[in-house]
Amino acid sequence: MQRSRWVHALLIIVLCLGTLCQALRASAQQGPPVRQNVRLAILDLFTEVKGTYHLSSDVRGEVELDPALKTFEARLTSILQQVHATHRIESGVYSIFHDDRKVDVRGALRALFRSVSVSYSIGPDVQGLVKVDSNPGRFEDKLWALLIQVHATYEIEGGVFVIYMRGHGH
Repeated sequence: MQRSRWVHALLIIVLCLGTLCQALRASAQQGPPVRQNVRLAILDLFTEVKGTYHLSSDVRGEVELDPALKTFEARLTSILQQVHATHRIESGVYSIFHDDRKVDVRGALRALFRSVSVSYSIGPDVQGLVKVDSNPGRFEDKLWALLIQVHATYEIEGGVFVIYMRGHGH
């Protein structure tokens, strides 16, 4: 009886390890995300599909290219979201420009922290719309520019940026 439990447990472990190995192998084949200047990333993307585009001079920054994204539209959307840009299609030409509308602060913070690969935590009460500056600049200056618009602040605990509303603590 005891032996059959051990055999059963061992079979479950072997099955789980097999599934984990398959997932790791698939992940390794896709490769890690690649960082690139947004203007070069857009040039490469449109060259690959032989597409025509106009890129506004205010679209700047670094983006992370996700090799898991396979379609043109998915890759373009991912690139544009990271630099707060948008596009419209006129006569078959993609017009790409900075989106100066206000965006959700949580999405803006996620994009900012992703751009520098820093760990972070955003309190649930940190909400609101912010205007994002896409000009190059220091990470901390960009962070404060977002936080001040929604009356939030941060502390660094164990290497993690903890974002919370001023006066509420965390």
